[in-house]
Amino acid sequence: MNILESARENAMVKPSSQARAESPRVQCCDRGPTDSRSRTGRRNRRVGWPSAAGPKAGLAILGALALTACATTSEPRIVTKEVKVPVPVACAVSAGEDPIYPDSDEALKAAPNVLERVKLLAAGRLLRIAREMELKAAVKGCS
Repeated sequence: MNILESARENAMVKPSSQARAESPRVQCCDRGPTDSRSRTGRRNRRVGWPSAAGPKAGLAILGALALTACATTSEPRIVTKEVKVPVPVACAVSAGEDPIYPDSDEALKAAPNVLERVKLLAAGRLLRIAREMELKAAVKGCS
């Protein structure tokens, strides 16, 4: 028998009782070889990914589910909050009236000696320093 004749014999259709007895053995995952047909003659089908579609179809389904989950809209939530914003206000510093300084020209001319004039000048200087501190505090409060 030559190779061509043996190939023809293998290609011929066999009766169903022989075909069932000699059905091809298929390796399925880690379970070992199993028959591709069950005892009833029906094909065994695995639950899971379709063999033709593969994981790409599963990713497409997951993507579609994710998009439909994002498509749900709810009523917008309106929240009123009070925000305090500083508003610039023009500051009017009231300088008040100038005090009467003891070292005026008339008082210095009327002083009997040099010691009295020095006392008047020292008292006037202290009043000027106090007045300057009051004005600086008022201006600092505005800024």
